Amino acid sequence: MGTITNSELIKAISNRLPELNEADCACSLDRMIDYMAGQLAAGNRFEIRTFGSFGVRVTSMPTAADASQVCPQAYFKCGRQLDMQLNKKETGKQ
Repeated sequence: MGTITNSELIKAISNRLPELNEADCACSLDRMIDYMAGQLAAGNRFEIRTFGSFGVRVTSMPTAADASQVCPQAYFKCGRQLDMQLNKKETGKQ
């Protein structure tokens, strides 16, 4: 397993959509990520059907001297279709 970088993702999108050049793909990806981050920062949950959902949980910090401090934590919950696809690869089923 490896890590896919932002530039590799942009190249992959550009290869699949030849009508878009890499600059357009980069701009689209940046705008999408900015929008998602803004929605999460506003306390909204973000769901992409079949892929998964993103959200922010707010928890208190039990080790803090001031118990009123809260700590926002981002989370990702895998969608059912992606989960099934990942489990197929993990178990070798097709």
